[in-house]
Amino acid sequence: MNILETERLILRYFTLKDLDELYNLVYADSQVKDSWSAAKGTPAEIKERFATQRILPQGNLGFRAIILGSG
Repeated sequence: MNILETERLILRYFTLKDLDELYNLVYADSQVKDSWSAAKGTPAEIKERFATQRILPQGNLGFRAIILGSG
């Protein structure tokens, strides 16, 4: 379910399908990870924590995915 959609972007909840890309963009790069998150552990542990703390509780006002639209 999208929260907001315009010609240029979509704001939506993260899904489990986002975990690999999110890990590669943020957590796999130590400089980015250290600036954005203090997450420690193996890739599997980091993905599991993100999934249970950020993806599954969708009723909160936490993290959202921003997707560039085609417009």
